[in-house]
Amino acid sequence: MSISRLKLISPVFIILLLIGCAQEEEKPLMDEPVVAEEVVVEGDKPEPVKKGRSKLHYVLGRKLAETNLQHFSFFGEFFGGRAKFFSNHEQPVDIGNGRSESVMLTFLDEDLSKIKYKMDEDIGPYLLNRLGKCKIKGLDSLTTVRIRQGSFLYASDSGLALSDDLKYYRLRWQKDDLEAVYIVKRNVIGEKPLYAYEEKITDFKETMLYLEHYRGLPQPTDGLEEFME
Repeated sequence: MSISRLKLISPVFIILLLIGCAQEEEKPLMDEPVVAEEVVVEGDKPEPVKKGRSKLHYVLGRKLAETNLQHFSFFGEFFGGRAKFFSNHEQPVDIGNGRSESVMLTFLDEDLSKIKYKMDEDIGPYLLNRLGKCKIKGLDSLTTVRIRQGSFLYASDSGLALSDDLKYYRLRWQKDDLEAVYIVKRNVIGEKPLYAYEEKITDFKETMLYLEHYRGLPQPTDGLEEFME
């Protein structure tokens, strides 16, 4: 699998934001139909990263045999051993101002194809200012309406940040065959907020579905929904 790298930018004060809007349908979560907006956020021009360097701590495309799994536990394997999962709840990874509560590595045909971090704090501002241009989409009706109204972005001393009024949303970066996704869910009273960041190959879901049906392997995906996306 060929893997490209997301480009980084140095954290700088954002003077000008160019915002363009594109709409896509979302399944209504309230009585009235809601159209979610995916808003493009432009930042400063990213600086190139040397080929082969990891943006964070793990490198997509690296072979299983070459990956240091010292602090990982074997979670399981599926589809005739072609999909393997390893989890880390012991050794935290620092990303921006946050620290991981868990890290999940997914290897497809021995290649690292997805890295998922569950964080203890919101690292959205850090990601926005490190990864540059992205798209944002509301994942519930109230957040979707708030994004549609605009004025949810602001420039802080450390760079670009999002309004606390956004309760359930997705940020997405894509470059060639690499995709990064950050999901924030803090719309349920009494429930711990979710801050989940992941990097994956863009055809990850399609590859998983292919492996599921490869030669009719009789392995159901019950309980695997979280890992199929």
